[in-house]
Amino acid sequence: MPGPSPSTWAIAAPRSPPKPTPGHASSSSTVRLGSYVAPSTLRLGDYLLTWLATRATNGLAPKTVASYRQIINEYISPYLGEVPIQAVTPVTLDDLYGTLLEDGGKRGRGLSNRCVRHTHTVIRAALGDATKKGLARRCLVADCSGSVERNSIPGGASVTTS
Repeated sequence: MPGPSPSTWAIAAPRSPPKPTPGHASSSSTVRLGSYVAPSTLRLGDYLLTWLATRATNGLAPKTVASYRQIINEYISPYLGEVPIQAVTPVTLDDLYGTLLEDGGKRGRGLSNRCVRHTHTVIRAALGDATKKGLARRCLVADCSGSVERNSIPGGASVTTS
């Protein structure tokens, strides 16, 4: 018995590509473009200490290493040390800068703009290297308010960084 006549055939609409599932960037494009980063549970605090040890052996002055270590231990790790490096967002960094400005210093007093800028410098350098090594998707520091000149930080304070 022959199939349906040509006049009864239906033309199928073209299929649209599947939508990415939550938690996955459009995987085929990120792999194709080389921006895919394998999921990791590496914590920011652990990465910062490893990063600093590497930088110390690559010609960073001992005083600079000591200063960076103090910033990491006193201002970054207590707030973000346990956060997975891939979970750090511009909002996370903005919140950190605001917290440091309001009550991040000794006896609950806020830090100076200069100190928060130095903290930002350490984070920017470390996350930039993490991006180059494929541990983070992109350098998030450029997207946070603290990295834009004279932009407002939560709490009404402002930090000038570059």
